Amino acid sequence: MSAALPPVATSGGQRRIRVSWIVCGIVVALAALVVTIAAGIAIVVDKAASTLDPEAEARTPGTARLDAERATYEVLLVRSRRDTSTASAANTVCTVELANEHTITLDGARQAVSTEAGSTSTIGSFDAVAGTTTVTCDAGDADLRFVVDKVSSVGRIANWVLFGGVAGLLAGAGLIVAGIFWKRTT
Repeated sequence: MSAALPPVATSGGQRRIRVSWIVCGIVVALAALVVTIAAGIAIVVDKAASTLDPEAEARTPGTARLDAERATYEVLLVRSRRDTSTASAANTVCTVELANEHTITLDGARQAVSTEAGSTSTIGSFDAVAGTTTVTCDAGDADLRFVVDKVSSVGRIANWVLFGGVAGLLAGAGLIVAGIFWKRTT
């Protein structure tokens, strides 16, 4: 005669914990989605504002001159809707000559973080010293507009909020998965 093990009873408390993890995950994911969308809109608006009223602008190959302040500046490639060339920020190289005669090379293909928003793409950024600064950009044979503008605090904050929103989406998904698959072992 064999002895059968009694069935393991699941308690209502375990089920409530699982459901609460799933609900929390959904709430976190939805909130993070809203934050991510808002940050994305802020980035697009910030880049659009930079293209409408930049510190300096020119066409490739060409040079933009500006009276820089001690600040961080960003170089953006601006494509028109009618542009059919294959040129992009990835094949654009810029040389920045600062007021203190230091030279910086910005290679669009070698950026720590590249942002594409609307018709703009970042080529790179640099920290300027006060005085006349020149930015010379070349995109191969392409004739494209590029602008130089200060990095705004709105854009900087929006980038961090965007990363936080993505992290929140991942955390919400993790809570949902944990709630679905969590089983208490006895």
